Amino acid sequence: MHAFTLGALTSPNPMLRCAAGEALGRMAQVVSESKFVAETAQNSFDSLKSANDVISRTGHSLALGCLHRYVGGMGSSQHLHTSVSILLALSKDQASPQVQVWALHALALIADTGGPMFRGFVEPTLSTVLKLLLTVPSTSLEVMSCLGRVLSALITAVGPELQTSSNIATARASFVCACAILQNHSHPVVQAEAVQCLQQLHLFCPPTGQSLDLAVLVPTLCQMLRSPHLVLRQAAVACLRQLAQREAQEVCRHAATLIEAEKDKEREGCFDALRFTDYGLPGILFSILDHELDPTLISNIHDTLTSVMQSMASENLTTWLSLLREVLTVSTADADDGGNEINKEENDDDADKADDDDNFTSGEEMRDTIQPRWPTRVFGAACLRRIIEGSTYNWTLAGTIKDHINPLYCRLLPRQPRSLRPRPRSGDPAVVIRPRRRLPRPAPLRAGQSGVHGGHQRGRPAKTGGSQHARGKLFRRIYINY
Repeated sequence: MHAFTLGALTSPNPMLRCAAGEALGRMAQVVSESKFVAETAQNSFDSLKSANDVISRTGHSLALGCLHRYVGGMGSSQHLHTSVSILLALSKDQASPQVQVWALHALALIADTGGPMFRGFVEPTLSTVLKLLLTVPSTSLEVMSCLGRVLSALITAVGPELQTSSNIATARASFVCACAILQNHSHPVVQAEAVQCLQQLHLFCPPTGQSLDLAVLVPTLCQMLRSPHLVLRQAAVACLRQLAQREAQEVCRHAATLIEAEKDKEREGCFDALRFTDYGLPGILFSILDHELDPTLISNIHDTLTSVMQSMASENLTTWLSLLREVLTVSTADADDGGNEINKEENDDDADKADDDDNFTSGEEMRDTIQPRWPTRVFGAACLRRIIEGSTYNWTLAGTIKDHINPLYCRLLPRQPRSLRPRPRSGDPAVVIRPRRRLPRPAPLRAGQSGVHGGHQRGRPAKTGGSQHARGKLFRRIYINY
């Protein structure tokens, strides 16, 4: 089995080479013997030193990456230096871009799973990545994408050390420069890799903004939200989701500045076709929900809106309630007009086929200005419920909420415990006093039964002719609905 897998590493079929590399890594993980790992690694070392063909180099490079990935940094630490040195040398071979791609992919696998053992190889690997970013032609898309994955793995390997300002400042500046080079690439896949690297930097860099300028990053991410490429929209929303968890107010402020700048342009801005743009970044995200179909992207938009709402809803309560009111409100008149326009266009198509281009343009405009869909309105109702529930226990906001919310919405709220209910105020229309129901009077005992004359039956006390609790006066309970 082992010999068969080693032979598949030199197969002309790239799928077989990939499967053979993964199989070697899994075999080393299952066997879990240092002798087997050493023999497998040494076989790949000898093959890479002697072989000159592309097939052997790519197969054994992937085998080294899978071996370190599945065995782990501790189990393969004695082979880490040799593996990294060989892969760095192969990644510099610009005569064969295919070998570069496989070597960089294997290097990214080792950096991801190396942990602290890989810390000593970060500086030489980062230097190689920067040189390749400056020398590799922009047309080599696969090489540039692999360089982005290696850069993201290096940021993860450094980790929290990026928060220090004395020893790691040079590496942090190198990371930012590499991300800028990737971001200026014309292909959306490479740009998405740059956004993911910036997201990793934001995760580990200090929150004071020494490395990342949100005034530049946030407008770029907001413009990517209207990109026709799904990979860019996914990367932008994922990065905004992380930014909103820590700097929600600053992110919304920079997004509002971009929206105002787009409105002032004479040409059509990138947000003109969206609804709710007057409410800043939350309005844009609610509008995008009506156009997206990817489940992961929709989930990240929900998380971003939730983070922004939790950070800013208490301070901008009127704005959020107005936004949610527009999301939950559906204009039936607009829908009827849209249906009439569609029927009219269909009749025009049957009458005159020369207007196909105009009708197609009109259809695009109608698609961009659709009403909020049912899933979007359901999420808006959930946000409204969270705002009310978060403000219910804060009596200082109760008066403000009652000025903006229909009392019928309040029936959805769970009833507060009696100890947490505020005292009612005189003249408050939200206080309703209801009489308590009288308990039913028990049926009288028949003649001959115990308890009529105060006797006992089987040691039990005699029953009285009625309940003292039921015969008492009516009690009143106060229900506060707000």
